[in-house]
Amino acid sequence: MRIYVDTSVFGGAFDAKFSEPTRQFFFEIDAGRFTLVTSAIVEAEIEPAPQSIREFFARYEAIAEIVTITREMYSLRQQYINSGVVTPKSAGRCFACRNCHGYAVQPYRKLEFQAHCPF
Repeated sequence: MRIYVDTSVFGGAFDAKFSEPTRQFFFEIDAGRFTLVTSAIVEAEIEPAPQSIREFFARYEAIAEIVTITREMYSLRQQYINSGVVTPKSAGRCFACRNCHGYAVQPYRKLEFQAHCPF
């Protein structure tokens, strides 16, 4: 199964509240149970993160499928912002939604995305 992972999942590995389930998820990736999918947006968002998160991301970036953000995705994001589905601050979630839909992957935090994705 292909699983889309956004920036918060990588950071979750270092958050006391989310560390255990997040690390278990990445253990499952290491075991080959899931195929990791992320995006160029996540790559950019990781750059200013603490070094531990950047190193953790780099470990998985080498095996991840990196999807490209298209003009269609930017357009859809703007439509979500204009209609009030998300705020500009949360607009990055639109890319995650579109990536999941357009690339036939499951989001890591499926319930969180269901509130934002109309498909």
